[in-house]
Amino acid sequence: MTRALGVVLGLAFLALFAAGCGGVAPLTPIDIDEFRAGPLADLQTRFALTETIRTQMTIQIEERGDSSELRAVLYYRRPDSLRIQILDPLSATVAVMRASSGEFSLVDIRHGEGIRAPLTDGLLRRLYGMDLRVSDVASAIAANPFAIGDPSRLEAGSRGGKTVVTRPSERLGHREEIVIGEVAGEPVVEDWWVFDDDGVVVQHTSFRSYREVGGVLRPLRATVERPGDGMTLSFQATNPEVNIELPSGSFEHTFPPSITVKRWDENGNPVDAPGAGEDQPTP
Repeated sequence: MTRALGVVLGLAFLALFAAGCGGVAPLTPIDIDEFRAGPLADLQTRFALTETIRTQMTIQIEERGDSSELRAVLYYRRPDSLRIQILDPLSATVAVMRASSGEFSLVDIRHGEGIRAPLTDGLLRRLYGMDLRVSDVASAIAANPFAIGDPSRLEAGSRGGKTVVTRPSERLGHREEIVIGEVAGEPVVEDWWVFDDDGVVVQHTSFRSYREVGGVLRPLRATVERPGDGMTLSFQATNPEVNIELPSGSFEHTFPPSITVKRWDENGNPVDAPGAGEDQPTP
């Protein structure tokens, strides 16, 4: 399985719907209880209204001077089921990633390889070579970093007409800054920064081009920048659909017989010898 394919699928986690530094101007304090009762409550309600998503995506990858483009189709069912299919130029599926019910699977059809493992932070770090977390996945799906986590540790202020929320990160010593703007009078997340303990940007995710889809505001463009990895990924959604019926087997962890399946533990270490795939239809 190629590293490029793995990295694309992994970072697609972080910008599904969707290097520099954060702003340095001082913040004007905002009453945190007013923020929780207003913009935060609206963002959480929007997340609760999103049961399913299906969208096509164009993914542009820039890594240390090289660039490429892929097409994909994404399926999501709340609270924790995700499927991403990578397509070739003729729209045939070449790879499928699934995450659901605490399990992860990846099928690389072109190379006849597959992985199945528990869905953990340790697995994602091992597979994609970066500090990617399961909680990041859930938050990015909603274009809402507050979908997961403890809301009691927030601080809020204003800068340049935007609401800026800061909080400690789950990563030890890191902090996060989330910038909230408005579209048609509704709060939307525009930028999500993660800084290390020296104030250096670890990751910046931006959400742009919001549009109402099925009565729910969704960003059609998202960009993930990871300066330390020299990587930028841009995602453009086309023909998004919200709260539609998805086939019942969309998120089942199945493998066609031609795939050699490797099982990994929660830390991304192989736990048995490669075996033939289950006798299931090709994804």
